[in-house]
Amino acid sequence: MFRPSVARIVCRQNALTCAKRLMRSSASNNTTADAAQVSETPMPPLETAEQVYAPKIVKIVDEISHLTVLEVSELNKLLKKTLNISDTPMMTGIAAPTGDSTTEDDAPVVKEQTEFTVRLNSFAADSKIKVIKAVKSLMPDMNLVKAKSFVESLPQVVKKDVPKEEADEALKILQEAGATVVID
Repeated sequence: MFRPSVARIVCRQNALTCAKRLMRSSASNNTTADAAQVSETPMPPLETAEQVYAPKIVKIVDEISHLTVLEVSELNKLLKKTLNISDTPMMTGIAAPTGDSTTEDDAPVVKEQTEFTVRLNSFAADSKIKVIKAVKSLMPDMNLVKAKSFVESLPQVVKKDVPKEEADEALKILQEAGATVVID
């Protein structure tokens, strides 16, 4: 049975939702004893320093503190389901900054490039065979015939979206073979 006194304690974070639940539950579940208990239950003080809690609350906290993480997770799900609490985050009093206020100290954020593309632009005619072998070694899924047609139809992307180290290694291999390579 959903008790309004428990809802008042559990739902401190969102007063409007808590009030709606109290009204909804009082219309359907209240008995005269529950109504008397609600009216007699003192509101907790707003100050949190040296607050004295009811023995019932202390007992619940002690029991929860002895639960495992899995049990706490299950308790959380059950409470959300029972009290009809959504997973959406609560609005805070902190406003997001707008783009209107800029100062002289604000520097534009420069995003560092982490992925590079290795592009084969040209090669010397006498080093065609070396370039084909270099391309084949850099692209293991390519056979010799595909590597030859790949090299003959320049410019071509040899490696795409690779880290800086891998792009530099491919650049070195292709330049040693006699190719003109660009890293974007």
